[in-house]
Amino acid sequence: GEMKRALISLVLWFSMLNPALADVDKISDYLDRYENGPKETRERVEFGIGEAADAFAWANTSREYDGYSLSYCPPPHISLDAQGYMGVFLSYLSDNEQFLDEPSNIRNFILLLALKRSFPCE
Repeated sequence: GEMKRALISLVLWFSMLNPALADVDKISDYLDRYENGPKETRERVEFGIGEAADAFAWANTSREYDGYSLSYCPPPHISLDAQGYMGVFLSYLSDNEQFLDEPSNIRNFILLLALKRSFPCE
C-alpha cells in the first residue's frame, strides 16, 4: 500500500545519499553470484541472509517483549535455516522483479518485506 511505497522510496533515497555505495552492484548481480558462483560464494550469501533473518527474529522478539505488534509472524512450528530464509527471499524477488535493478545493499530490507509477506500477522 501507500506506507510500503513510502518506506521503499525512503530506503532507496538513503541508499543514494551514501557516495561510497554509488558503485555498489545491483540485486540482480548479487543473485547472479549466488546462483552461478562457486560453492563458497553460495554459502557466504546464504550465511549473510541467515544472519540478517536472525537479527530480524531477535528484533521481533524485542518488539513483542516491549508490547509492540510484530513485524511478521512465523508459525511456532516453523524453523528455517539460512537456506530456508534464502528461499523466502528468492520467492519474494521472483514476484517483485522491480527490485532486481536496485542496489544490492538493500537486500536486508527486501528480506524483511519477504518475511512480512510469507508470515503475515493476523
